[in-house]
Amino acid sequence: MPKISTAEARTGCAVSVRWLQPATRVFVNGQPALLSTSSGLCQSAAQAPQGAPIIIGAQSRVSGT
Repeated sequence: MPKISTAEARTGCAVSVRWLQPATRVFVNGQPALLSTSSGLCQSAAQAPQGAPIIIGAQSRVSGT
């Protein structure tokens, strides 16, 4: 398994997103939905902040029961 140096861990690619503001009134399978207005923080493998995610594609209208 390759090792990641401390410098690479700080500046490497984002591997996860911690969503800070998911929906408060819209749920999918009991979990808050992500909206085009949701904000989050991208993190590297070492949990170093990598900036804000950019949401490119979003479904504009849904219906449910």
